[in-house]
Amino acid sequence: MNAILEIKSLNVSFQRKDGVVKAVSDANLAIKRSSIFGLIGETGCGKSVLAHSILRLLPHNAIVTGEVFYKDQDISSLPTEAVRKLRGKEIGLIAQNPGEALNPLLKNGTQVIAPMRLHRNFSKKDSWRAAVELLEALDLPNPHQKMQEYPHQLSGGMKQRVLTALGIGGDPSLLIADEPTKGLDVLIRGQVVEVLERLKEMKETTILLITHDLQVAAHLCDELAVMYAGEIIEEGSSKELFNDPIHPYFKGLIDSLPSNGLKAIPGYSPSLVHLPQGCRFFQRCSKAQATCDKISPEIKEVTAGHKVRCRFID
Repeated sequence: MNAILEIKSLNVSFQRKDGVVKAVSDANLAIKRSSIFGLIGETGCGKSVLAHSILRLLPHNAIVTGEVFYKDQDISSLPTEAVRKLRGKEIGLIAQNPGEALNPLLKNGTQVIAPMRLHRNFSKKDSWRAAVELLEALDLPNPHQKMQEYPHQLSGGMKQRVLTALGIGGDPSLLIADEPTKGLDVLIRGQVVEVLERLKEMKETTILLITHDLQVAAHLCDELAVMYAGEIIEEGSSKELFNDPIHPYFKGLIDSLPSNGLKAIPGYSPSLVHLPQGCRFFQRCSKAQATCDKISPEIKEVTAGHKVRCRFID
């Protein structure tokens, strides 16, 4: 397989006063070049932590083990300065929460053109022109004017579009898009999705899409991994997973869509500080048996490329 990114046995935890938060447990992923790979799950399941660990953008109290290979190079063992040089140029990031990700002291234009000047050696004039074209493609009104303004002068949707432009401005080979459509109205969400599609088709950019929006994932992604309580519980081609979901949790997610009647999954996700000994979905699973609470299931391949973490697979 021609993978641009491979994650092997990744574990991420955080030390807190009340215990250790096990945010990501034994994650293994391989993302093909020029594909869109979706990492989906509920808020707090660990998908953003997994993505940010690739670029070492985690708090100081993070404890990380495992390996991350980018273009066959083990970047998890690189010095911090070497990883910093990968950011923006090789691996771009559309961060979540634009209100926090954008620098309130810098004009929007200054921030958008920075990766173009740093990583693509554009002149100030050329980078400004490219930034305007990019923001126009994202349907930002009056991009010349908005680039002269500060983040606090923009609406939430406008900030998200500026942040998207900032993430792709360095023309990275791999783009990590962390909830890029969160909080956007239907029209703007569609435009962001269209930009991501164009990046894949025209520039062959590989995209790791972090989202809880199943409709966006179904439309955009070639392959998917579903996370629950820090674990990957199902993985495979997007088409196969949506047509034939196997894990009870992912089935429940699909049933919860408005088009399927908004059927809620009963119960709550377990605490990542006090995880159960066995299956992490045990308390909410309609198929659970007594042994599920005691034995943690391994993720296994059920058909070519389709993996599921469940002891009782149909």
